[in-house]
Amino acid sequence: LGFPGNAANPFLFERSLNYKLPGLIMERGGGKPVLVFCHTRKSASGTAQYLAANLSVALPDPGAVAAARARLMDKKLADSIGKGVAFHHAGLSHEDRRTIETLFLARQILILCTTSTLALGVNLPARLVVVKGTSHYKNGKYDDITLAMLMQMAGRAGRAGFDDRGVALVLTSNDQQRKFAELVRNQERGSAPLESQLHRHMIEHVNAEVVLHTINHRDIVLDWVRT
Repeated sequence: LGFPGNAANPFLFERSLNYKLPGLIMERGGGKPVLVFCHTRKSASGTAQYLAANLSVALPDPGAVAAARARLMDKKLADSIGKGVAFHHAGLSHEDRRTIETLFLARQILILCTTSTLALGVNLPARLVVVKGTSHYKNGKYDDITLAMLMQMAGRAGRAGFDDRGVALVLTSNDQQRKFAELVRNQERGSAPLESQLHRHMIEHVNAEVVLHTINHRDIVLDWVRT
């Protein structure tokens, strides 16, 4: 989906997309789990706080959420989940991340705003995936996300064994819409084959997951690779 935006300031454009999210989630989410991929930790937490303040989200199990709030160390996160919206990024404590993952998998929290690194690690599927912007800040400048990363994020929608259908929305600027639409069409036609590059950077990714305490046992490494 393309929207008017200032190509010279991807940060402001990405923040302006917050205003589009409540309507899209209400229209496409169907009351099922929603993942909103953001490209910075600050954006993930800020987007969650915006949605918590501007979207009415029912809590399937208020008691479970209340108990989780009491355990969370991050105050902003505790405030957000009380309104049915959470965020997840590497800046949170290991315990807070695990609490949010458990709540989301149990469908006790239905909207999760997270950084794109989640697409490579923890298996958190959803009915609706929203990719909030197609630029990310890397090596001192903004650059387009890769097709591989885009497909990793979109692939969290409608995962087999969790849901029978899924919807992925890519929010970008009008001037970038045609480019990303063509990339996706080429992928669907098979003219742009998508091959995993994980093996080229396996050591770095595994080490990062060990530091984040996502991986702490050999069996967990195998499960992480499979998902």
